[in-house]
Amino acid sequence: MPQSSTTHHYARRLQRLLTLINEIKTTPHQTPEALYTGLGISRAMFYKDCQVLQALGLAFHYDRQQHRYIITQDRYLPVLDLSTSEMLALIMAVMAVYDRREEHR
Repeated sequence: MPQSSTTHHYARRLQRLLTLINEIKTTPHQTPEALYTGLGISRAMFYKDCQVLQALGLAFHYDRQQHRYIITQDRYLPVLDLSTSEMLALIMAVMAVYDRREEHR
């Protein structure tokens, strides 16, 4: 079954958000410009993604004096033994359940 363009868009965005989370947590000494350039997105899209993550419970900011990202809130469970693809599959499964719930309203 081919993926719809909407599903493909969500999958790409989820992958990018997961990558952003990973980068902030594992290599916090990147500058914002290095981070969004490495992700292959614009500055504006980077800050939109940051807002999405904040709304989901991961708040962080770049500290210019320390030259690093500081995480100020992290509601994510520390499930360390899940790979990125497993995390993505879990998120997509939750989205699918949500979409089905919305269809039946």
